[in-house]
Order: sequence, then structure tokens, then C-alpha cells
Amino acid sequence: LTYREQEELKVLPGRIAELEREQHSIGEQLADPTLYRDSPQRAGELSARHGAIEEELMNSLVRWEELESRQGAVS
Repeated sequence: LTYREQEELKVLPGRIAELEREQHSIGEQLADPTLYRDSPQRAGELSARHGAIEEELMNSLVRWEELESRQGAVS
């Protein structure tokens, strides 16, 4: 792995955990029915962010697996 890839590999687990925490928090907010009644615009924003996190999480997990397998192949 290049230096940049090694650094990326170091930060990916933390980034993935951060995204999972944010996604969980948003999921809890979206589960509150009063959100839709009181703040429909906010509900839409949270829903969009929840979807974006899902995509970012998947991309991060794929990248982490890729870097891990490349690092393991070299070791």
C-alpha cells in the first residue's frame, strides 16, 4: 500500500463507526411520528441524510475491505 492508502486504512474504521452512530441517531429521530407532524421539512432532510450515509457507509466498507485484502496480500 502507498503511504496515502495506509493512512486511509487507519482512519476508515473510525469513519465507519462515526457514520454508523450518525445513522443510528437519525433513525431514532425518524422513528418519532411527531417529527413528521411538527417538522416535515426536517424529516425530509433527515431522510435524505440517512440515505446518503447508507451509500457512504457501503463505499467505505468496500474500500476498507479492498485495502485490507491488498495489505494482507503483501504481508
